[in-house]
Amino acid sequence: EESTAQSFPGWAFDNYVGLKHIISDSEISRVYSEIDKSKGSINIFFELFRANYTHNFPCSSEFIIAFDSTNQVSESKNQPQAKFGKAKSGEKLPVINTAMFVDEKTGINLWYEHFDGNVLDKSESPYTLEKTKELGFRNIFLIMDRGYYDIAFISKIYDLQMSFAIILPDSVNLNNELIEKHKNDIAFKEQYYINSEDIYGIQTVVKLYYGKKEIIVFAYIFYDDNTANNIRNSIHSKINFYINEANKKIRYTNKLKEYCSKRFLKITKTNRNNDDNKNFKVEIDCNKVEEQCKNAGYFVVLSNKLISPTEIIECVRGRDKVEKNFLRLKNHFNLTRTYTHSEKTYNGKMFVAFFSLILLNAFEFYERDILRYQSSFSVSTIISELHKYKIQSKKDGSWMPVYCLNALQKEILSKVDCNEEELLNAVKYIDISRQ
Repeated sequence: EESTAQSFPGWAFDNYVGLKHIISDSEISRVYSEIDKSKGSINIFFELFRANYTHNFPCSSEFIIAFDSTNQVSESKNQPQAKFGKAKSGEKLPVINTAMFVDEKTGINLWYEHFDGNVLDKSESPYTLEKTKELGFRNIFLIMDRGYYDIAFISKIYDLQMSFAIILPDSVNLNNELIEKHKNDIAFKEQYYINSEDIYGIQTVVKLYYGKKEIIVFAYIFYDDNTANNIRNSIHSKINFYINEANKKIRYTNKLKEYCSKRFLKITKTNRNNDDNKNFKVEIDCNKVEEQCKNAGYFVVLSNKLISPTEIIECVRGRDKVEKNFLRLKNHFNLTRTYTHSEKTYNGKMFVAFFSLILLNAFEFYERDILRYQSSFSVSTIISELHKYKIQSKKDGSWMPVYCLNALQKEILSKVDCNEEELLNAVKYIDISRQ
């Protein structure tokens, strides 16, 4: 749960994990370092894990993989990959970047890699993806967010012969051109309505050019009315707040003019009003609001894979699985910072964190029915329910349950192929003392 080794001895006693003695934090650090010394073994682990995973979760076509990266800040001077980049936490400290593969179907993380904090994601990604092919990853369909859009990157991934889908950034001319060209064809047109996703979408062909190289891809243009309404409501809520703030002033000034010009407002200098003593009038700048709202709810996905708009939007919306993994890495495991002062310890620790994520995500996948039908349940509440199961030591040094499993606990354990009899036998043979 917590990433600091100092908290492990107490945790390990309260949560029996098969150890005959409590491992100290110095032993944990040595384990981390030993892991890093065997980088070849880590690659073998990934090869075996990938093979075992594809055996247990066979896929008839392609694995839909959410691919993304994040970073951690580091205060250590002994980590060569810690470089000044754009820290997600906003701190002005060196960072280490981490890229990750996550299967959208199961939410289970399949692979990760660290790279220098001052290298852009889209610059490193082609080399990262090339390595995954060496580890045996085949037949994958990568889903990536706006930060990966780059013609050079698309050209490289195109050459790798991997299927991909990238959401276009709003600032890209191609995005605006495609929306302007097709927006009137999509919105509220019944033939383009995707009922399962409550969205409208069409598909067209686009030619991209990288130097003299022509790249043919497919553009999927979508309109989400719910998102459009949320954006418009958000803008008008902000406008009401800005108008109230501006009207708190008494005198027209250049600073107030600048404030209004940046916030969908226009201000006009007037004669002093006898009622409120103001010498200005604030109004909504309708042109700015319309400009901001004109493409609200529209977005474009580029892909080298020709499938239906329904299939592509389902894939894109499933990429929140990788975001959840990064949140767990940083929040559940407390790894927003590296908390290590050597490269070897860091690499070993992050391998353990990745392995822990596999266990946590697999647990969530197998408990998916309980989570689906119990709206108030999350992985944390399920773990908390299991945490209620207590054991106590007997006079002869053996252990026994404090009370039997309740119905919910039995159901939770059954999802991971465990029953009460197996649990009782496990408790019976626990070999640990308080010393």
